[in-house]
Order: sequence, then C-alpha cells, then structure tokens
Amino acid sequence: MKTLTAIGASLVLLIACHAQPGEDDPGATDPIARVIVDLPEGTPRPPFDFSAEDDRFLEEIERATFRYFWDECAPETGMVLDRTGAESVSVAGVGFQLSAICVGAERGYIGADEARARTLKILRALASNPDNRKAGLFFHYLDPATAGPSTEGYESVVSTIDSALLFAGLLAASSHFGGEVGAIADRLFAEADWTFFVSGEEARPYERGFISLGWKPDDPEG
Repeated sequence: MKTLTAIGASLVLLIACHAQPGEDDPGATDPIARVIVDLPEGTPRPPFDFSAEDDRFLEEIERATFRYFWDECAPETGMVLDRTGAESVSVAGVGFQLSAICVGAERGYIGADEARARTLKILRALASNPDNRKAGLFFHYLDPATAGPSTEGYESVVSTIDSALLFAGLLAASSHFGGEVGAIADRLFAEADWTFFVSGEEARPYERGFISLGWKPDDPEG
C-alpha cells in the first residue's frame, strides 16, 4: 500500500524537476539549485535536461500521482484516504491533496471549476466540525465521512507536525483559488494557537519552551 507521505514527496520532487529557472539567477527561483554546494567542477546540477522519453515518463508519474489524490477520496467530505484500503484520513495527506489539486488544475488534469468545487468541499468539511481540532490545530486522523476525530484504531492525538502540513496545503489553496476557498483557508490558518503547544514546567527541562509533537485528550498535560 502506498502512503500519502511518499506520494506527496514524489509529486513535490517531480514538480521541482520540471520547474524552469530564472534566466538571470537560477538560484533565486529554484531552491534546489541553492542547496547543492561544494560539488566537484563539472558535476551536473539541477535543473537537469531531460529527454523527450524522460519527460513522458515523468508526466505519466505526475498524472498517476495526482489521480490518487483525486480518486481515492471520501464522497462525503472529498478528503483523500490515508492509504489504499484505509478507513481514516490523515490531515497531512489532506495538505498534500490540497496542493495536488492546485497542480492538477494547472496541468490541465482537471478543470478549474471542478478543482475549486472539490477544494471547497474539503474546506467546508474541515471547518464545520469543531471537534476535529484543539487550539486551532487538528487531530492527526479524521473520520472520512464526518471530518471528526477518527475512532478506527489510530492513536487520538492533535498533531502539530501533521497540522503544519495541512496548513501548507491550506495556504496553497488560498493563494490559488481565492474567494470562499481563500476565506475559509485563511481563517483556519489564523485560528491556530501554537502557544498552546509550547512545553512548560510540566516538561523535562531540556524540552521546555519547545513546541510539542502533539496533545492527547486522555493526557492533556503530557
């Protein structure tokens, strides 16, 4: 079974490989060009030149990756399932999904109107169930039909890491679509109270002052 983390990473890397650099300063528009340093002279550096056959292969992978985020979704909320055969949604996966929908619309894999409609369905589902978050951050796993916390065998935890990945997708959708999508996405992002998750005196000395990985309803001080 494919996990959404692997699928999302593949999509991001493929998009980066196909990105066109700026003519004057490739590093200014292509972050990959900036992070590879101290290589021997003559070492190939991104962005690479691909053959027509390579481009066709990358296009096939991009399209197939996008189709997972578009097809393997709950009909009630539009949110992508955590993995094939799963009965829960990971909010990190939804973050990747929201970005993938923007990419799919830009690539012409789907129409702009259906991309906006699916995104709006997802955001309305997330926003309409207040039980799925604490201090504005989301439970790691949600019920695909209700967008509430999942009860399908996963640990019940509000995850700062996975919420951050969701927020990245929210911001991408807000920037791409604007309108009601932007209004809901921006509101959800603004409602996140990160200070709630900063470790205090209850934590071990070397953990104090840092953002914790999450919050558990059955261990609110843990």
